[in-house]
Amino acid sequence: MGRSVNYVSGAAAVAFLTMDYDGEDEYGFDDALADNIESLRIVLTKRFPSFKYTSKWDGREEHRILENDLARVVVCTYGNLMSVSLAVDTGAADYGYQALAERWCRSVVKKFTAALDSNFTTLTKIGTFSNGEGVYERR
Repeated sequence: MGRSVNYVSGAAAVAFLTMDYDGEDEYGFDDALADNIESLRIVLTKRFPSFKYTSKWDGREEHRILENDLARVVVCTYGNLMSVSLAVDTGAADYGYQALAERWCRSVVKKFTAALDSNFTTLTKIGTFSNGEGVYERR
């Protein structure tokens, strides 16, 4: 069975980006990933100053790169494809902020996707093959 890039289930927004990696060597991927994550952090903290840098793993594939008290930005990769998810912070419910966090995430979706669209090559998922592989097109 095939595989596609993972993303946060129930996220307020998910964008798919391509990474500049030619597949030539295993270390090139690590460099390309680090460059893309740093670029995402710069673009998104400029747009949303409340986000703070972090580097945590939510599960096996979800790498949290930014967070504030209400939301988190999570990246997942598969090959040259990266998903960027804006989701409610898992700790918001613990402090009674779940509804506020959901509302904040919904209110910034357009700004979040616009920041990504204007700075990166973004893709839209248009379907999934029966073997599980995703099909994407440029926005």
